Amino acid sequence: MNVTKEKTAPFQSAPTDMGQSTKSTTPIITDMSSIDELETRTASEIMDTFYFPRQDIIEGLLCVGTNFIVGKPKIGKSFLVLQIAYHVSRGIPIWGFPVKQGTVLYLALEDNEQRIQQRMTDMFGIRSTSNLHFATASRCINDGLEEQIRSFLQKHEDTVLIIIDTLEKARSLDKHDYASDYSVISAIKDLTDDKNLAILLVHHQRKQDAEDVLDLVSGTNGLTGSADGTYILTKKNRTDNEGTLEVVSRDLDDMRLHLIFDREHLSWELDSIEKNLYEPTPDPFLDMLEERLLDGKEFWEGTATEMLEALDLKGTMPSNVLSRKLGTCKDKLHKQYRIDVMMRRTSIVKLISLQRIREKEPVNDGNDDYDDIFNTLRRGKISSEKESNNNHGRLTLSRGNDALEKEKLGFSPRMSPANEGMTFKAGEEESYASHE
Repeated sequence: MNVTKEKTAPFQSAPTDMGQSTKSTTPIITDMSSIDELETRTASEIMDTFYFPRQDIIEGLLCVGTNFIVGKPKIGKSFLVLQIAYHVSRGIPIWGFPVKQGTVLYLALEDNEQRIQQRMTDMFGIRSTSNLHFATASRCINDGLEEQIRSFLQKHEDTVLIIIDTLEKARSLDKHDYASDYSVISAIKDLTDDKNLAILLVHHQRKQDAEDVLDLVSGTNGLTGSADGTYILTKKNRTDNEGTLEVVSRDLDDMRLHLIFDREHLSWELDSIEKNLYEPTPDPFLDMLEERLLDGKEFWEGTATEMLEALDLKGTMPSNVLSRKLGTCKDKLHKQYRIDVMMRRTSIVKLISLQRIREKEPVNDGNDDYDDIFNTLRRGKISSEKESNNNHGRLTLSRGNDALEKEKLGFSPRMSPANEGMTFKAGEEESYASHE
C-alpha cells in the first residue's frame, strides 16, 4: 500500500523576488461617509478652555482615579483602607491630610458583617456614620459589577470613594494574562472617568522581591500600567509594628510614608514622610494676585479688565491672555495658595472670581459626645466627664483595685434605647450600668 505523506505546507510560498504580491489584504474603504470622523480641538481651543481643578479625595495623597493598594497577606491592608474609608466618610483629616467628605462604598468581599462590626468597634468605638456603606458580596468585574456600582452611584450621587477588597474576589477566574488584566482595570477606569471619584483596589504582593516597587504588584503590567496610582504597604517582618507605604501616582510626587501600627486601636499612625522636596517655582503674578486682590479678604470678583486695573497691569496684556493664565494656574492656586479661581459668563460680561479655601469642619453626627465615655470604660483611661442641659454627671475610672466612682451620666434623648442598661467592664471586676 502506497502512503503519501502530508506536507506541512502543501503549497510552496513564492519568494518575494519571484513575483510574490506585497499588497495588503486589508480591504480598501471607498465610501468615507460610513466612517466616524475624528473629533479634534486645536491647541488654542484647549488652552482657552477653563477646566475645573482636580479634586483630590485625600489632598496630596489620594487622587481621583483608579488606584491600587498592595501588600502581603495579613500585614494590615484592610485596616488601612477601612481607616481611610471612615475618615473620608466623616470628613476627618487623616495624618494631617485634608479629605473631601462624601459617601464611601466598601466592598468587603472577604469579610462578613459580624467581623466588620467588631473591626469598626475596635478601631473607632461606637462612632458610626451613615455615609459609609458595606457590601460583602457582589458580581464580578465585566460580569455585572460595573452595573451594580452605577446603580449605587445613582442613589448616592455624593459618592467620592469606592474600595474593592480584594480585586481577586471581584474578578472572574478565567484568565490572568496581560490582556485580561488590562481589560479588568479598563472597566474600572470607565467608572472613575465618568464620575469624580476614586477607586481603591486592594491587591496582593508578589512573593519575589524587586528593585522597582511597581514590580511588587502581583500580576502583569496590564494592572499597574493602566492604573492612576499604586500604594505599596510593606513590613520587614509581618509581626512588626513599623510599616512603609510607597506612593506612586500620575498626579502626585512619589513619596514614602513611614507608619506605625497601633495594635490597641488597630489603626496606622504616621511617623514621618519622605518625598521629593523642592521649593515651588516663584510666580510673581500669583503673589501679586493674592497680595492685592485678597489682602484680608475672602472673596474677589470682577472682569478681566477690572483685575488688570486692580493689579496695575492695564495695557500690559490682553484680557484673554489673563484668563488663559488663570486657567492654566488654577491647580497651583488651589494647592500652593489655597485659592480657588472660577469663571462664569453673565448675559453681559465674563466674570472671574477668587475664593480663599476654608477647611470644612467634620460633621458631628451625634456619636462623638458618647465615644469618649465608652472608650474610657473600654480602655481603662483615668476619667471621663459628660455634661448636659438637664443632668450633670461624672464618672471616674481607675485600674486594678481602685474604687470606681460613679454618678448618673447626662445621656441625652439621642441615645438609642438599645444602648440603655448596657454593662461596661472596667478594671478587673467592676461594672456600671446606666439607665435613663
